[in-house]
Amino acid sequence: MDANDVAELAKMDIIVTCQGGDYTKSVFQALRDSGWNGYWIDAASSLRMKDDAIIALDPVNRNVIDNGLKTA
Repeated sequence: MDANDVAELAKMDIIVTCQGGDYTKSVFQALRDSGWNGYWIDAASSLRMKDDAIIALDPVNRNVIDNGLKTA
């Protein structure tokens, strides 16, 4: 499968990627624009400061993580 194929990726509920910021920048917004509303789990910094981003590996943000999962 092609990791850049937005139509194939859009079939998934959750995407876990370790491809880096360039991949995230090239694929994530295209997925959202296609109507995809799944979970994107990524260590790249390219989305980290977005208003709707949740840093899930930081235990200090536990209430933010829980609230984000409830509203997703």
